[in-house]
Amino acid sequence: MCMKTLSGHRSFLGRAGSGAPAGKLCGVGISRYGGASLWGFVLPFIFFACVSEPEVHLRVVTEAQDSYEAVAATVPALVLLPAAASSGVPPEAVRALEDALRRRLVSGGRLKPYTMGKWLAASFGRQKSPGAFALLASLREERYGVPLSALCRMYVFGIEDFYGLSLNVFPFAGSPYPVSVLRFFREGEEDEALSACLEELYARFFALRREDKKRVAIESFGLEFRKLLELESGEFEFIAAPLVVHSGLTLREGDDFYSLLVGYCLAATDMVEVMPLADFADFAEAETGAAEADYRVRGRVQLSEEMNVLSVEVFAAGTGTRLLGLRHPFRESGLAAVWEACREAAFLIIENLFPAAAFGQTPSLAAEGRGFFCNAMLIGRDRLERYLLPRGMHEIRLGSYLRQDEPPGEDEKRSAPRVFYILLDTETRVFRDREGEYVWNLLKK
Repeated sequence: MCMKTLSGHRSFLGRAGSGAPAGKLCGVGISRYGGASLWGFVLPFIFFACVSEPEVHLRVVTEAQDSYEAVAATVPALVLLPAAASSGVPPEAVRALEDALRRRLVSGGRLKPYTMGKWLAASFGRQKSPGAFALLASLREERYGVPLSALCRMYVFGIEDFYGLSLNVFPFAGSPYPVSVLRFFREGEEDEALSACLEELYARFFALRREDKKRVAIESFGLEFRKLLELESGEFEFIAAPLVVHSGLTLREGDDFYSLLVGYCLAATDMVEVMPLADFADFAEAETGAAEADYRVRGRVQLSEEMNVLSVEVFAAGTGTRLLGLRHPFRESGLAAVWEACREAAFLIIENLFPAAAFGQTPSLAAEGRGFFCNAMLIGRDRLERYLLPRGMHEIRLGSYLRQDEPPGEDEKRSAPRVFYILLDTETRVFRDREGEYVWNLLKK
């Protein structure tokens, strides 16, 4: 071939005093198959004969590699686990998002992406770690040649005519519970959604985290698909089916985004931190103990074209005692209905695990065409009903559906509020914008 090798794969991982074993952490290099390996990812272009302008491909490889090398070695390293997706999401869309995530991390220069998927598969593919916490603990104990700071798992799912994009980032310092970022977007909005996710991730990952929250480990929910058989006499029965079609999208076994949404809504109350065990299902069993979590959540979702039921159980992590069981029927299968069902399940869990004096409930808030954000997390859109937060003072900031504080467009009312100041105390009060700033100033004195 006319192509010259710029560098081979380089491994950056190993115990102190030993050579770094190949394949654990991959940086940038040239694949032995002739393609450019960017952060362990093969760029999707093909080398042709010398007459087909090979210098163009050489320039592409060099630019990508140079951009990566320009990120300082002292920048915190982020290991990207292989992305997962529901069956309704085209594989090429997932690959495009993975590649875009790597490129944006490099261009942002605040977290440097690496991969260790092959090493994890070789180490834990056949003999899984006893649990997600044990796996994270063993990875934390390693000595690395780079400042490894966290693992990241991307999950993409389809719902109605939206995509859901989730990033869970598991820190290597402090609590292993993740920083969870979630956005919904339509086709064509991928770049904006990913940019918004990373903006929130940077703001929350590098901020101080409270360490007094209750800890919840949530298992993957089982999905049961049902088809209605109805006789002329009026008798009917729901029988098992291999799949179900919801809002034009086909759901199959393994397409569980319900546990993700319930877990996210729990974390967004700012009263618990949530460990999504499904993110480590390829490498770890679902075992947890009292030292790792206070509660375990299991769930089951019965799905049909006519009616759906979300069932959730909560157990004490140490004893296995069943503390709560709830069932929430919901008919519609669009984003608004599914979000509301998962949010309601999360709130019922909070109401049963915490004394009434520990939290308050926001009044109804409306802002058509706007997104609601609290503690930098997306908590709703258009209208916010019955949101649970700890007792005290809270700011619910408005923005677009993707970005906090993004101002209204030209076609939206300029008088729309930017911030709701919520006081959950002996009474519940709501103040807007400047008035709320006055109240907050006085309450802090």
